[in-house]
Amino acid sequence: MQADINRRNQLLSKVKITGLLKKAETYYARGNYHAPAKENALEKYQEVVSLDANNNTAIAGLDKTVTAIIPELVKLFENDQFSQGKLLFDQLKAASPNNEKLNIFAGAQGL
Repeated sequence: MQADINRRNQLLSKVKITGLLKKAETYYARGNYHAPAKENALEKYQEVVSLDANNNTAIAGLDKTVTAIIPELVKLFENDQFSQGKLLFDQLKAASPNNEKLNIFAGAQGL
């Protein structure tokens, strides 16, 4: 009985992850990298990672999404919108702490 419940829960989790990954890719393709709220690639990839921390597709998706957002981050700092830029930077760093381009940006900005 418990084994059946576990298999059912694993199947439901797999279905949910598959759906979230599809949504994330759709939002990414539309350019909805981190907005609007609840309908963006960054949030959907993060949801997948919260369900499966080792999901390579979601981890790679987070990395490419963070990389796609960096030009917007650069513009915020260039336009002296530091508080908004720092908030976005913190969000991106939490999502993809090892993103090479983000870390280069952080070093250049002294973050």
